[in-house]
Amino acid sequence: MFCQLSESVNVNKNRVEPYTGVSSSDSKLNNPKRYVETSHKKRSHGRNSLNKQLIHHTRAQNERYIKNLSRQALTKDEVKLLSRGLKFIPTPPVPSSNKPLLKDFDHFARTMRLKYMFAKKQKTSVHPFHVKSTWQPPVQNSVALENYLEETKLEIASAIFRPQFDNISANERNAISALKRNSKINLKKAQ
Repeated sequence: MFCQLSESVNVNKNRVEPYTGVSSSDSKLNNPKRYVETSHKKRSHGRNSLNKQLIHHTRAQNERYIKNLSRQALTKDEVKLLSRGLKFIPTPPVPSSNKPLLKDFDHFARTMRLKYMFAKKQKTSVHPFHVKSTWQPPVQNSVALENYLEETKLEIASAIFRPQFDNISANERNAISALKRNSKINLKKAQ
C-alpha cells in the first residue's frame, strides 16, 4: 500500500495544470475601454450602497433576536451587542497591576491559617448578629503551609499580564456601559 501511495505522489509531481487567473494589469491591457469607463467614484459609490445594504441587513438579522418592549430606541451597537445573547462574556480588561490579586491573596492566606489553627475544634452555631473578625492569625508552625503560601505569593507578584484579543469593538464596550447606566431598560431572557 505504501508503494502505491509513493507512486501516485510521483505521478502527481510530474503533472502540471495551467493556472487560470486574471490580474488587474491583464484586464487593463486587454480591454482599455472598459477600464476607462468605470471610474473610481462609480465603483466606490457602488461599494458604499452595498455596505449600507449589508449593515441594514445585519441589523435586521440582529433585531430578530431582540424584543424591545420599551419606548427607548436602541443604537446599532446596542442591538449588535444584545443579539449576541445574555450568556455572551466579553473579554475582561487586562489588569494594570498585581495589587488586586495580592489583596485577594492576603484574604486567602488568612483563611488558610485560620483553618489550620482551628481544624480540630468542632463548629458551633453562629449567632445571627455575629460581627466578622478582622484579626490576622500569626505565622503558623506548619512548614508546608507557609512554604506554599510564600511560593504562591511570589508567583502572583511575578505574574505578567499580556493583552488578549478583544472579542467586542470599542463601540460595543461603550454600549455595555450605556446599557448599564440606563435605568429605563430592563434586560430579560426571552421566553
